[in-house]
Amino acid sequence: MKYDDKIWQTAKGCLKEMLGLSDMVFNVWFGESSLELTGDCDASVSVPTEFKRGIVTDRYLPQITQILRELTGIPNLNVTVTSREKPTQQGEMLDMPPTPVKASTFTVPKQTLRRDPPGPISPGYMQTPDRIARSRQIKSEQFNTFDNFIVGSSNKFAHAACIAVTNNPARDYNPLFIYGPSGIGKTHLLSAILYETGIKHPDMNVLYVRGEDFTNQIIEAIKRDTTQKFRDRYRTVDMLLIDDIQFIGGKTSTQEEFFHTFNALYEERKQIVLTSDKPPRDIKHLEERLRTRFEWGLIADIQPPDAELRAAILKYKAECLGVELPPDVVQYVADNLKNNIRQLEGAIKRIIAQSFLTGREITVDLAITSISDMISASEPVSVTVDRILECVSRHYGISIEDLKGRSRTRDIANTRHIAIYLIRNLTGMSLPAIGQIFKRDHTTILSSLDTVEKNMKRNPLLEIEIEELAKEIKE
Repeated sequence: MKYDDKIWQTAKGCLKEMLGLSDMVFNVWFGESSLELTGDCDASVSVPTEFKRGIVTDRYLPQITQILRELTGIPNLNVTVTSREKPTQQGEMLDMPPTPVKASTFTVPKQTLRRDPPGPISPGYMQTPDRIARSRQIKSEQFNTFDNFIVGSSNKFAHAACIAVTNNPARDYNPLFIYGPSGIGKTHLLSAILYETGIKHPDMNVLYVRGEDFTNQIIEAIKRDTTQKFRDRYRTVDMLLIDDIQFIGGKTSTQEEFFHTFNALYEERKQIVLTSDKPPRDIKHLEERLRTRFEWGLIADIQPPDAELRAAILKYKAECLGVELPPDVVQYVADNLKNNIRQLEGAIKRIIAQSFLTGREITVDLAITSISDMISASEPVSVTVDRILECVSRHYGISIEDLKGRSRTRDIANTRHIAIYLIRNLTGMSLPAIGQIFKRDHTTILSSLDTVEKNMKRNPLLEIEIEELAKEIKE
């Protein structure tokens, strides 16, 4: 593989993570792209069509430039996007959406307007003085910042706490623990802390990592006998930001290492900020010594956005994409999608794409057509026996026929026990009724329940796995 190809493969991985795009969306814009380093300080990213060139240039060029400068070590690298498509006889292809319809009076400060909503910083990103110096020309709107965080009653306390930590690290709120359901802005706030700290305290080393990555890194360090290098990386930073800290629950080695990392940083008066989907007291299989330390500082929760905040977010996200939404469309989406911010972002992109691809104006009728499946998906799922069996079968790779059958092989029997446990706990069905499903008497069903409960007590990871499976069934 050529050097250019290796660089581009790595860059695409970093770019996908930074932008937070799904595989499908990322491949639409970058699946057939390539990179050519055309000079000492010049690079060209090639895409198949003029349309894609316009979109990639307009939406993603700053992020591509930032990543390529980091990977090549060339701070003044000039990056352009080119098309392999010849111009049509009529001239250049149209690469912009049609003029948006007249819309609401909501306005966004000019400094926050951009062609695509900002994305989070990549996990494992270290904000260091030299990196800050090299990226002064990168505009703040490329990142999730406090300026582009929409504040409402459900998140204003957490937002204020994060600003306070950024202004005065390790002074009043250490650690800062933020919790709330997925997709409501916790990662955005961590990214904002990372970015703003780099501006206000350029001499500080700040590290952002996910709980899952922290766990994987310590496992790898133990395997490779490089734990001292791991400790040097984490215990010498000035600020440590960990997203989804609940992931370390039930992982003994990870909790042991994090306990000592926490102590080392806290004793040196270094700031620690953690996020989780639940408060410390509710994190399963979290050691008590860590639980108490998480509660030493300030605990701030974020709730799902209320109707007013949902409407403000919708307007802002649409303006970021260069579109003004009619008030009745904003109202319709805000009234029907209530779960989280990611859901709102997805709805906006769908509606705009539908308008662009069909040439129709953005109306409530268009919105209904565009997001009807999202609305039905946000309704509570009816938990049925069939759904439980389907999810268990898919998760463990064992057919429903085998689950209901007479086989006593270990894998099938253990999976059958779990299916019985989930049916009992998620539906409240009686033991005899469950017995009829599996053609067994109620004493056998009771024995299956006891087996699962004992196994979960002996194996915390099994309990976590079953809890995650139950969540999937209910979603």
